[in-house]
Amino acid sequence: MSFPALVILSTLTGLQGVAAITGTEVQLAEGDAHYRIDTATLAVVRILPDGPPVPLMSAVETAGVVGSLETSGASASWQWPGTGLAFLVRIEHEKLVLRVTSHDVTELDWPLASPAAAEWALPDGQGVILPAGHADLAGCRAGTGALSYPAWAYLTAEHSGAYALSDGLQAEICWPEDADGRVRLHYSFTPDAPALELALSAGPADPLAAARLYRERLQMRDGLVTFADKQPATAPIERLFGAPHAYVWGDGRSPAFLDDLGAAGIERILLAYEADGWDEALRPAYLAAADAAGWLAGPYESFANAQPSGEADTVTADWGDLFPAGCITGEDGARHTGFAGRGCELSSEALRRREGAPNVASRYAGHASAGARHVFLDVDAFGSFYADHHPDHPMDRVRDRQNRLERMRSAIDDHDLVLGSEHVGGWAHGVTHYSHGGNSVNLDAIWPLLRQRERFGGYWPEDRPRRYFQPAELTDAEAEALFSPARRLPLFEAVFHDAMISTDRWEFGQAKFPALAPRRFALALLYGTPTLWHLDRRELARIAPQLRAAETAFRAVHGTDAPAAMTGFEWVSDDRLVQRTSFANGLTVTANFSGEVRGGLEPDCVRAERDGESQIVCPPN
Repeated sequence: MSFPALVILSTLTGLQGVAAITGTEVQLAEGDAHYRIDTATLAVVRILPDGPPVPLMSAVETAGVVGSLETSGASASWQWPGTGLAFLVRIEHEKLVLRVTSHDVTELDWPLASPAAAEWALPDGQGVILPAGHADLAGCRAGTGALSYPAWAYLTAEHSGAYALSDGLQAEICWPEDADGRVRLHYSFTPDAPALELALSAGPADPLAAARLYRERLQMRDGLVTFADKQPATAPIERLFGAPHAYVWGDGRSPAFLDDLGAAGIERILLAYEADGWDEALRPAYLAAADAAGWLAGPYESFANAQPSGEADTVTADWGDLFPAGCITGEDGARHTGFAGRGCELSSEALRRREGAPNVASRYAGHASAGARHVFLDVDAFGSFYADHHPDHPMDRVRDRQNRLERMRSAIDDHDLVLGSEHVGGWAHGVTHYSHGGNSVNLDAIWPLLRQRERFGGYWPEDRPRRYFQPAELTDAEAEALFSPARRLPLFEAVFHDAMISTDRWEFGQAKFPALAPRRFALALLYGTPTLWHLDRRELARIAPQLRAAETAFRAVHGTDAPAAMTGFEWVSDDRLVQRTSFANGLTVTANFSGEVRGGLEPDCVRAERDGESQIVCPPN
């Protein structure tokens, strides 16, 4: 007598490594994990022990012909003859892991389960949650760059389905324009990226489901590099903890400014500056004074742009004869134009091969010898990679990523520098310490705003750019897209809080949007992320009480030790305007964004609780 495979498996749940085949359908079970996979269509369902099945992947449009289907323990493998695609699926720690390989150049377009009533949680910057069909969801996001790390999840009232790629380099995740459409994972197999590995999980409706899955996968591969791992490599790293961040301009690069900063009572701060416009004779003394005060001071640097030597509009773009010899070249032989039409995109491979100065080593050595204790390296950790077809320095996107990892690591290992970068992606967290822009969200909404120079200011005057010092107002829709607590999630912090310091983009300093400053103050304390400022002597005199309040409030809530892992996030109120985070050191932080008193909390105030003690912190007036 034969029985349906599902019945057989249900009686065996709790045993290790059970598999069954019915036609093209495979069922795997291990412990309480039970999955059903259609090997012809790639549809995947999680069978929960106490609830209805949870769909995770939908059927591809064109089913494959299944060959060589085999099972072993809690795993199965098969091929689609004639396509070059081979599949392996297995259960690991109750998660289903699918690995698809191809040694041919081909593509796989794979629809996810897309419940119309679902919300999608994705690490777009720090993290957002939006209902299916929301206009801000529509479009494709690259697994590196557009997503801070390649994981995402959907939530319904009853459950969540979470997805995590081991590598997002060749992947795009595409959301439709309406709630009835399918979310799709698109992967391009190439000789340098022949394998897709996707982990799936299902469970209760947890807003951090994607982050938990991704962090677990990192830890299983020994891929999570926390501050505890980084601490021995860089002496001044402890100065990051509890420190607000600031870019200094004009007379903010003078000894008098440092005196003002000390008089304001600032104990820890990261000071960043552009390399242009310095009196070189004064810079070492400035850096030495900042260092003696216990602060981190250092330059903005970029390895991404090259311009004609002697004509470059910034010293960071002058690479001697690497322009044009080191420019990235397309298949058509044309140079890649640089940011804002300036010069060219400098090939990381050309720079890697550069033996003499100026090169990466000479730039880092120059900063360190002048007394810098940190460097902010623009672009490198963001996640945009290039192929270069120049015959003298060819590279593919994998080589470009490796070059960037090596030169970021060099700042730490070879020059004892704290290193930050722009919108640091998860792939680069192990070779960086802080991220400017990591706490921002909705990058697609940011770029159109920044092009409106009348509202947000340009890059002049050089010693006090309006883009950074001119206050601005956002429309309700803009404020909703960028700073609404109800649609934000700490997905980046839930993976990397104990490994990275994240703050806002430099265009979005704490004083840029005065009407939103209290909300952003509370949000920073809720997530445990520092505030960012733009300063000269005049601005410091104006906002010194707010800067001091931001530092002391952060110190009171989170302390100045290395950050503890974020372990939880919840909406306390149905309107999602009262929120709570929790951390591995026992700290919980509750924030009220409702505009009215809730649970004894005034608007934009937070309550921090730890070891039986409670304190309330509110934004400065």
